[in-house]
Amino acid sequence: MKNIFHAEMALLIRREKEIDQELQELGKEFATWKDRVELAQKTGRDELAARAQERLDQVRAEASGLRREQKRLGTMKKQVRYESRRPSGNEVQRAEALLESFRQSGLIDPEEAALATAFENLAKGRPAGDGGTPEAAPAEPAPHSPASDKKSNNLDDLDLDDLENLDLDELEALVSGTNE
Repeated sequence: MKNIFHAEMALLIRREKEIDQELQELGKEFATWKDRVELAQKTGRDELAARAQERLDQVRAEASGLRREQKRLGTMKKQVRYESRRPSGNEVQRAEALLESFRQSGLIDPEEAALATAFENLAKGRPAGDGGTPEAAPAEPAPHSPASDKKSNNLDDLDLDDLENLDLDELEALVSGTNE
């Protein structure tokens, strides 16, 4: 948590504790004035009972105001927590860059990758469909590997994209020096 958020939260918590203490004191004062109202009514001193009732109403109003402020402080604390956890621009930029790299690799939309493979097959003169029997056709078209088109016996002839598209068997064959 940044220092500004920490300081603001400390102030809010301190004020919350002050309000709790004030509410406890008002609770004691409320009990005292309530007893005074009852005592004045029992003894028949109506004027004294009316003034005690006014003070009792004031104590209630103060306590109500403090409870409203306490709720407002709770909301403010939630807002400070939210603001302190909100991402800065760096996290958003990194997430967007990661998402773009996934899009470029074809991991985001498999249907789009399947369509691209079908179009590549059509461009090369191969049928875009299943090629005959449904049993022989794979469930999804295999991604096209440019490295397999090159059929290079040398690992140094391949670029980074070709190496990423190699399957494990082709890579092992290239590393061991025996191209199948």
